[in-house]
Amino acid sequence: MAVMELYVLVGLISAAFIGGGRVLEKRGVEDLPHFSEKQWFKDGKIQFSRIRKVMKKLLNSYFLSGVFLDVAGWLLTLKALAIGFISIIQPLKAFGNLVAVLLGVIWLNENLDTSEYLGIGLIIVGTVLINMVA
Repeated sequence: MAVMELYVLVGLISAAFIGGGRVLEKRGVEDLPHFSEKQWFKDGKIQFSRIRKVMKKLLNSYFLSGVFLDVAGWLLTLKALAIGFISIIQPLKAFGNLVAVLLGVIWLNENLDTSEYLGIGLIIVGTVLINMVA
């Protein structure tokens, strides 16, 4: 049985952090108002009170946790790149997309159709094949 290289493990963890972070950020911005010019400008002046309200809503635990996971994931990516091969690490980043999709479907109740599941499956197969050849 082959032992997984440390940089592969770090790359997978970084991808999972980034994918999970994106889902938390999505959850954190669900309550934000839609952006339209009429909301932000009145009589040609910027409505700073509305901007402050949006910023206050943005500083919630979901969004901030997502940003933290994003930053931690990118720092781990840098570590993986420092000790491993980009030709292996970069395809592993697709694992983060799988994490985001699974959390989106399970936790955020998003719906995918058959062609979207097929596309995700092809990405996974392609990632495995690239890493088998590399």
